Amino acid sequence: MKKGFTLIEVLLTLSILGVIAAITIPMLNANITKKETETSFARTVSLFENANTLLMNEKDVPNLDEAVGTEVGKIGDDESLKYIETIADYLNFRSGINNKTTSYTDFSYANEIANFPENDTNLYISESGSLAMFPMEDEESEEFYLIYIDLNGVSKKPNALGRDVQAFSINRSTGKVYGAGSKRGGWKAGESENLCSSNVEGAGEFCAGSIMDNDGKITYKW
Repeated sequence: MKKGFTLIEVLLTLSILGVIAAITIPMLNANITKKETETSFARTVSLFENANTLLMNEKDVPNLDEAVGTEVGKIGDDESLKYIETIADYLNFRSGINNKTTSYTDFSYANEIANFPENDTNLYISESGSLAMFPMEDEESEEFYLIYIDLNGVSKKPNALGRDVQAFSINRSTGKVYGAGSKRGGWKAGESENLCSSNVEGAGEFCAGSIMDNDGKITYKW
């Protein structure tokens, strides 16, 4: 009667378990990260829309442009930065508090979209450190403020567009928040199928639009 396993049988079993773990653990981690991103995405959209409404009500003005102090219809990077500076007070975000150089890349990790030296004042971080925001560079709109939001803060990786970093447009009239490229409206409306999960420069720009168009779910290749 066989009373136990041979060494070869034990090693073979361990090898099989190792292969299974190597396959399933990364998939499990990716699913957890996706779910965390989806949750933070929904919470962030609600947070900013509520803050925009509060700002307009407190200023007693009919549109966000007037509440922020930007000129209606004016195009330029400064408008988005002005919005960030204004809304930061309502969201307990502060600038110049990051104690390390922080870089952000696109979806492919190959192309840098932003780089902030230590204590850079264009990078705003929430009091808890769980969120960060900064204006899009070289992008302009007369209808929307254009910003990037880091949904898990600067200290957590990968700091990549389309993953933990998403691009948003904020309607300068109503304060409505859209994922960039969303078919529901906002900046570059209807282009969410482009520049998401691709290897071209700027990949990930419209992944936020894809999430919004799919009811808050990440359906693109993660």
